[in-house]
Amino acid sequence: MATYTDIVKQISIKQFMPIYVLMGKEPYYIDKLTELLEASILTDDEKVMNETVIFGKDAVMENILTDARQYPIMAPYRVIFIKEAQMLDKKKLSLIGKYLEHPVSSTIIVVTYKTDVLDSNKKENKEWLSKAEKLGVVFTSEKISDYKLPPIITQMANKEGLDIDDKAVALLIEHVGSDLTQLESIMKQFSIMLPTGHRCIDSDAIEKVVGISKNYVPFELADAMLKKNIRKANLIIAHINDTIQKIIATLFSYYSNLLIYQYMPAGLSDKEVASTLGVQSFLVKNYKDAAAKYNKRQTFNAIGILRKYDIMSKGVNCPSSANTQGLLKEMVYKILH
Repeated sequence: MATYTDIVKQISIKQFMPIYVLMGKEPYYIDKLTELLEASILTDDEKVMNETVIFGKDAVMENILTDARQYPIMAPYRVIFIKEAQMLDKKKLSLIGKYLEHPVSSTIIVVTYKTDVLDSNKKENKEWLSKAEKLGVVFTSEKISDYKLPPIITQMANKEGLDIDDKAVALLIEHVGSDLTQLESIMKQFSIMLPTGHRCIDSDAIEKVVGISKNYVPFELADAMLKKNIRKANLIIAHINDTIQKIIATLFSYYSNLLIYQYMPAGLSDKEVASTLGVQSFLVKNYKDAAAKYNKRQTFNAIGILRKYDIMSKGVNCPSSANTQGLLKEMVYKILH
């Protein structure tokens, strides 16, 4: 199956395929490839008579395939975009298979199917997807896990002529998550707003431009707690705005990783540790330092406390007089003392 990079290279040298099926749960790469195809196949003048854009809910497949069999007018190709194809009846979508038995060499069909992946094992998809893969491109855009985001964010920054430090990357992941479209938009904002002499995105720049306070976010609380910095942990608790469930989830992830680290064999490189934990390399030092402050029993204890307060935060076995701030303070106190 073609990779995103492979498809971009093919398009850049004008090597077009009769059909593109772009599907998956990550819309960013689907949108990028669609935009690139829209910009590369036809000129603006050629598009007037030779480009058709249809959205799934309005699509009549029989009409689309009749159009696909027409020849272009004063252009090298006729191009048909079927967007939001997840809105179409899958049996209707499978009619493309009939067309692909005798495709027109000057027609390009682009199908975008977002939010899910067409199951190629199902009867209504198997035949036409198999033909599409043989004749053209079938691309699956997978949702990106958080631990895979750092190099992608760095690449986005570099594309805009910017550098970004590890802490700024962690802040963006904490607050934006894996929304690649939003992350790219943020990078474009930085490209416009950062002065010529200061093209590095750090945590101060994140706070000023994006509005995320670097001091009062869950991963900063986790960092303070792993260091057993009681004063800083209490200061963060007093100002943090995130929900207690999000805070507990972040702390649980850090303490779980600490426990895994404590049971790792000695002598592993930082790269091996980072890979096993699924974290960025700069965080390995945090776990090394934390392992000197917590023994295994204390780490087990912390995980148990987090589980208990997660349940309490949802109203189970929780005093009616308890509030979120009180639960959070009590939970942190028990872990650190």
